[in-house]
Amino acid sequence: MENDWLNDYRKTPDQVTDYIRKIAVRAVVDFEIPVERVAQVFGIAPSAVYAWIKRYDKDGCLSLETGSAPGAEPIITKEIAR
Repeated sequence: MENDWLNDYRKTPDQVTDYIRKIAVRAVVDFEIPVERVAQVFGIAPSAVYAWIKRYDKDGCLSLETGSAPGAEPIITKEIAR
């Protein structure tokens, strides 16, 4: 397995990013570590941590997991496909 994802957050596996989000939010919410410090440790923007905290406050821990992108509406309907 290549380790490209270690240098590029966009290539990080979903399971790893989910875990990072949960650790970051817990560090701020439960342990009161400043957002700026948490962001620095993980090498991400503080605005990302604030967004994760907002999602967590609204919908809980499951909201921090990676979901599938909604994508565009299909152009070919079931009727056209038949």
